[in-house]
Amino acid sequence: MTNATKQDTPGRDVFLVEYLGQFAQREPLAATAQWARLFEDLRVAWQLNTCRHLLREAKRWFWAPTETRAQVHNSEGLLAQSLADWEEAIRCHQQALHLFHQAGHRPGIAYALNNLGLAYQGRGRPEKVVEYCKASLQLSQELGDQANVARAMGNLSLAYRQLGRLDEALAYARQSLAHFRQLGDRYHEGRTLNNLGNIYRQKGNSAQAIPFFQPDLDICRELGDRHGMAQTLNNLGLAHYDLGHWLEAEEAFRESLALFQETGDVYSQRRVLNNLGMTYDAQEAWTDALMCYEQALEMCRELGDRHGEASILGNMAEAVGHVRGHGEAIKLYQQAVALREASGDSLAALRARVNLCAHLLRHGERVALEPQEQIILQRTF
Repeated sequence: MTNATKQDTPGRDVFLVEYLGQFAQREPLAATAQWARLFEDLRVAWQLNTCRHLLREAKRWFWAPTETRAQVHNSEGLLAQSLADWEEAIRCHQQALHLFHQAGHRPGIAYALNNLGLAYQGRGRPEKVVEYCKASLQLSQELGDQANVARAMGNLSLAYRQLGRLDEALAYARQSLAHFRQLGDRYHEGRTLNNLGNIYRQKGNSAQAIPFFQPDLDICRELGDRHGMAQTLNNLGLAHYDLGHWLEAEEAFRESLALFQETGDVYSQRRVLNNLGMTYDAQEAWTDALMCYEQALEMCRELGDRHGEASILGNMAEAVGHVRGHGEAIKLYQQAVALREASGDSLAALRARVNLCAHLLRHGERVALEPQEQIILQRTF
C-alpha cells in the first residue's frame, strides 16, 4: 500500500468500535448499522488498512446476534471485492446470506443477494449476476427498499452489459439513475453515470459516452472520492483513445494512474499502464509504450494475475518488435498463447494465435491457418 494508506491512524476508529461494541450489547441492530456505515465510508475512501482493523475488532463481538455476524461477513465480502479477490468475496457473501436466512432478516437477505451478484460480476459470471440480482430486486420491491432496488437494477445493468445485451443494460441503468437521483444518493448517481458511459462506449459511440463520464468525474471530485475519480478518468481516457484523441487520452490516463498510486490500488494501476502503453503504440512511441507495458507486466506477475499477464504480453509484443527485433516479438506472442491455453480460455487462446499469425504475415512469413483463424483474420485485417 502507499504511504497515504499507511498513515491511516486507527485511534478514532478503535474508540468507535469499542463504543459500538458496548452499544451493540444494548441495541445490537442499531450499532451494527452504524458500524456498517462507518466501514463503507472507509472502504469507499480506500482506507483499506483501517477497514481490516474494523473487521478484526467486530469479529470479537462473540456475543453478537446472528444479524450482526451476517453484516460482518457482508462487509468482509465487500472488502474482498475492492481487492479483486472474487472467490473470497463470494465465500463471505454466501456466509452472510446463510446467516440472514437463519435470522429471518429479509432486508439482509435482499442486500446479501445483491452483493453476491456483484461478486459474481467480478468473477466474470454475468448469468449468476442476473440470477441473484433479480431475486434481490424482487425481494427489495416487496419490502419497499428503494435503495436496494436501485442497486440491484444497477448490477443487472452491469451483467447485461457483460452479456452484450446492451439495450437491456441501458434500460436498467436509466431506471437505476432515476432512483438514485430521487434518493439523493450522489455517490451511486455518479457510479451509474459511469456505467452509462461504458454502455455507450460498448455500443460503439464513444463520443456519446464522454458526456456521462464528465458529470461522474465532477461528482467524484465533489465527494472527494479519489478512487472513483481514478476509475472515471481511465474510462474517459479509453473513450478519447477510441476517438483517436491521443493527447486527451494520455492526459486522462496519467491523472488516473497518479490517483491509483495514491490509493495503493495496484490491480488498477496495471490496467491504466496497459492503456497508456496502447496510447503510445498508436503514436508509434515504441520506447514509451514498452516502458508502460513492462511496469504493468511486473505488477501482473506480483499479483499472480495470469489473465492480465497474457493480455500485456500480447499487447507489448508489437513495441518489443520495433525496439528489440522481430524474433523477440514472436517469443512474447508465443508466451501469450501458452498462457491463454493453460488457462483453458479457448476463445482468448484463439485470438492470441490470430495475433501471432497476423504478426508473422506482416513480416512476410508463411503461416498455416486453421479455418477459424482465417475467418477472424479476414474480419480484423
